[in-house]
Amino acid sequence: MLGVCGGFQMLGRTVADPHRVESGGREDGLGLLPVATTLARKKTTRRVRARWLPAGPDFDAYEIHVGETVADAPGRPLLEVEGRAEGRVSEDGRVWGTYLHGLFESGAGRRRVLDWVRGATRPSTAHSRDHRALREAAYDRLADTLAACIDPRVLREFGGT
Repeated sequence: MLGVCGGFQMLGRTVADPHRVESGGREDGLGLLPVATTLARKKTTRRVRARWLPAGPDFDAYEIHVGETVADAPGRPLLEVEGRAEGRVSEDGRVWGTYLHGLFESGAGRRRVLDWVRGATRPSTAHSRDHRALREAAYDRLADTLAACIDPRVLREFGGT
C-alpha cells in the first residue's frame, strides 16, 4: 500500500489537529506505519529534489500538505530530501508513505514503484521512459499541428488583436 500526502497521514498511528485546521481533536489512523501526524496552521508547499533510499534514483517532486509527520518508533525512511529523511516504510516493507507528489513523473520512479509492487528483490532492467519528456513532446506536436492548420488571421480576429 502506498499513501501520498493525506494518505501517508492516515497510514500512521494518529492525526492530531490542535489548531482546529480541519476538525479539531485527535483521530486514530490505520496504524500501518510507525508515525504520528500533527496538523499545523501553515501549509507546506515547495518543490524539492528527492532520492529513493537506499540508492536512488533521484527525482523532482513537490510537497503540499498541512502538518508534520514524525516517526514514533524505529524504522526506515522511504526517501531523502535535502539531506533529511522523508516518508516511511513499514517493517515488512509492504506499506510506504510519503508527502512527496511526483513519484510517477519519471520513468525511473515509476519503475521503482512497479518493482516494489511486484516484490522484486533487485531493480528491474526494463526500459523506463521519461513521462515528462513524452508529455512535453506531445504538447509540442499539438502546438505545431494547430499552427499548421489555423490561419493566423482567424486567431487575431478571435483574440481581438
